[in-house]
Amino acid sequence: MDFKSTSNTTFFVCALSLLLTACKDAEIKLPSSGETANYPVVTQTKPTASSEPGGGGQISASGGEKSICPDSGDSSSFDMVKKVSRSYNHFSVELYKSIARDAKKERNILISPLSVAHSLSMVMAGARGNTLWEIGNVLDIDGTAPASTTREQYFSSALLHENINQFQNYLNEPSKPYTSTLSINNAYFPSRHIRIEQDFSKTLEQCYDSKITPVNFTEQENAAETINDWVFKATKGIIPKIINEEEIEINTTSILTNAVYFKGLWKKPFDPKKTEKDFFSGAGNDGFVETDMMYQSNAFKYAKSIRMDTAKIDVLELPYDEGRYSMFIFNPSGNDAQLDQLESEMTSDNLTNVMESVSQENEYTVSVLIPKFTLNDKLELVDYLKYQGINSAFGEGADFSRVSVIPNHISNVEHFTNVEVDESGTVGAVATSVSYTGRSMIDSFIVNGSFLFIIRDNNSKSILFIGRYVNAG
Repeated sequence: MDFKSTSNTTFFVCALSLLLTACKDAEIKLPSSGETANYPVVTQTKPTASSEPGGGGQISASGGEKSICPDSGDSSSFDMVKKVSRSYNHFSVELYKSIARDAKKERNILISPLSVAHSLSMVMAGARGNTLWEIGNVLDIDGTAPASTTREQYFSSALLHENINQFQNYLNEPSKPYTSTLSINNAYFPSRHIRIEQDFSKTLEQCYDSKITPVNFTEQENAAETINDWVFKATKGIIPKIINEEEIEINTTSILTNAVYFKGLWKKPFDPKKTEKDFFSGAGNDGFVETDMMYQSNAFKYAKSIRMDTAKIDVLELPYDEGRYSMFIFNPSGNDAQLDQLESEMTSDNLTNVMESVSQENEYTVSVLIPKFTLNDKLELVDYLKYQGINSAFGEGADFSRVSVIPNHISNVEHFTNVEVDESGTVGAVATSVSYTGRSMIDSFIVNGSFLFIIRDNNSKSILFIGRYVNAG
């Protein structure tokens, strides 16, 4: 997959496509020759006394029977934002670990687990039964439910999506007057040849600000062009294409997409004049390779020789302009075995505790040397999601009957990411034992080997991107 180069621009960006396909015994009535089928996007459903989105008597944030986003209760409730963040973070770390375990040691990795989790949350609005149960469990989303509500009630309720709506609205709040930008965009492309349930489409539109555009999947080229055009605009041209026309089949029922775009300028930028060629030796390099290394000596929050179980690492926080966002670099000092140990032992709790410990440190003068790098990644996630515990969604037994009466299942989940890190910045309850060695007047944080990095929203503690850089070749 090609990515557009953006010189003098630094960013993190990702796009995800989730493709639903009709089950083998399902019948999609296609238009005959010369006939144009154009079913309405939604069908009117009679309100029922259920807890599902759109049903009478549903569980909602306001306690009323018909409260659905955007009037999602108290939008100022930051406590709910943090609860959703904790659930997503648990999923984020476990997804990354499953990818890292399977990947070759010399492979760079970059994912936005936020994008994946958010897409699965939208899918929950169309799922029932075991399919719904598995997705909710893997997302650990029941941690956002009120104590009086059972899992079964909450997973199928409007309240779940109202709570996630609060989380999305918070992350999409502009950080004016600063230059950091984070945007989450969603879109849904159903087939013109099937009827989509009203409650599902309403939830996507009102709780996820999702654009719904019916397409004709029998015209593969036009359908792919429509979807790729949306991705191009949502990622500001960085990811021009997310799906090929060959991937669209005649029994494709819909494609759900999500794009996350982040751009931030360092609070303390690096001087390009001090960037020089130096040696980098990661697990993906045969010996040392020359690469551009950025240097500065400045006051940063920094923790030396942190122990996470048995892994021993140095951690540096590089904040973006106003400090709402930061990149945390976990440096095993060129020791690939320590990076393996870190990836094996890390959990959402101990990573959060380490990042909080670093953020609460005083600033110290540190000589920083880190690579300037560009990283592109493409992952097919179905097997990883199955490993996490989502199985029925991908087979003939999937229950997405809240999407359409036509039986369908998820046939593919593709995740594209791109990052450029340069001198100006970036565009794109377990207890943790933290120990420190003695400090010199000026410490050095030299990253000339494999390392792990996280981009985080510091207020909600939400992990936006996570990756490892092991190959500078």
